[in-house]
Amino acid sequence: MCGYRWDDCPIETKLQITNISDFLNHALGENLIGTYLHGSLCLGSFQPSHSDLDMIVITKQPLTAPQRLHLMNGFFSFT
Repeated sequence: MCGYRWDDCPIETKLQITNISDFLNHALGENLIGTYLHGSLCLGSFQPSHSDLDMIVITKQPLTAPQRLHLMNGFFSFT
């Protein structure tokens, strides 16, 4: 069975990724270089019922422990 790619994935998936990207942009500000979609959604094997969302986040500087904690707590709102 084939899966989805970004272009044809469910709108709920796109909204979740957009919300995560917005959260990262707000939380990391100027330190954020880019957020990149990775994994099954790029390879065309994404299954909404059991696939996870893989994203790579690039920052200018390493994150501090408080920044990591803030991100970790923020991600709980996306589950």
